[in-house]
Amino acid sequence: MSDVVGTKKLNGIIFLNFIIMLAVTFFMRTTTNMLMTTIPVLSKFVINASVLQVGIAATLYSIGALFSGLFINGRVSTRNTPRVLSISLLIMSLTTPFFYFSVNMMEVYILSIIDGISFGTMMPLMLTLVNILSDQGNKDRAIALYTSSLSLSLIFGTLFEGSILSYLKISIRDIFLLFTLLSILATILMFILLYNLHIEKKIEKIIKFRDLINKIPDLFKNKDFNLALTGNLSYSFPFIIILTYGSIIGKNYSSISPSVFFYLLGVFFVVSFITRVCMVIMSPINNKKLLFIASFILTLTGYVVFSISSSELYFIIAFIMLGIPHGSIYPLSTTYISGSINKEDLNMAYSIFGLVGNMIFFVTPFLFGVFTHMVNIRFAVYSFLLPMLILMILSITYIYRRK
Repeated sequence: MSDVVGTKKLNGIIFLNFIIMLAVTFFMRTTTNMLMTTIPVLSKFVINASVLQVGIAATLYSIGALFSGLFINGRVSTRNTPRVLSISLLIMSLTTPFFYFSVNMMEVYILSIIDGISFGTMMPLMLTLVNILSDQGNKDRAIALYTSSLSLSLIFGTLFEGSILSYLKISIRDIFLLFTLLSILATILMFILLYNLHIEKKIEKIIKFRDLINKIPDLFKNKDFNLALTGNLSYSFPFIIILTYGSIIGKNYSSISPSVFFYLLGVFFVVSFITRVCMVIMSPINNKKLLFIASFILTLTGYVVFSISSSELYFIIAFIMLGIPHGSIYPLSTTYISGSINKEDLNMAYSIFGLVGNMIFFVTPFLFGVFTHMVNIRFAVYSFLLPMLILMILSITYIYRRK
């Protein structure tokens, strides 16, 4: 009888920890999405920066994330994952309010790098934490729940931001102060989880940077890892462009104000959330191959509609199409990784996965700004269709090469 009570108590603690983790995910991603979408608005429409300078700010944010991928994430042991996450959230909470006081792009650049480091640490390590909190049988569903929490946070964040800009008539600067409160809440919850979480003690070798580099070739021999990587990268281009330049594109070609753009972006995230909820209900998904290919088709079609957008209707149609693959590709990719990598190597695998993704985040905003400066913003949108198509074709070859 005592064993049954003990098991129920243990299951209750695991469930509570998982709920806290989902809450941390919600408030953390709400804040990071605000930073990614609002820093460009602050830079362009408040500080009066050029499109190229906006791209530099986004690039520096990605440089910070690249630093995390290279020197931090892959070297964090499973046991230290919650502690490093707590520190990263604390850094974001301390730096976000300083955007309120930024008066020139140099200040924005410095803050972008610091917040990029914290963001680049949080996303891969959160995936490892999900795996720590889930058993093997429920891993697909746990990841689907985690990604659903991500989507729900993006819906809340964008609609909240749009509504306070429209109805409360507050300034862009004030948004950073409001979202700092959410970041602080995420930090407090993470420290509570850190206190509650008891990870089995094991002798874990200190991971040196050289060890991380030596394991990379083995990762790229893993077909599931390659599929996850190329599949996720193929969607990175439209996602980065929408977040970084969507408000500017909407203003230039469709006379859409930033506040209205956030509402339209909310449509995108609502569709993504519905997709991920469906994946939770359907877990485990049997025909992942078909879902991957369908997601690629919707990505290309939606991006073409976005690239020729000339009104709010075009934006809505494009965001509906792009919302489905945003909801499906990331959880599919992370599931392929978690199912093919040993638990003790997950931080390293997710670190490399995030590192390569951050390289795209590093290159894309800068190239987009350069193409806009050289030709125009419409040409810059068109120019990323080719790399998207190449990555999708590569992903499909990995799908059919899997055993």
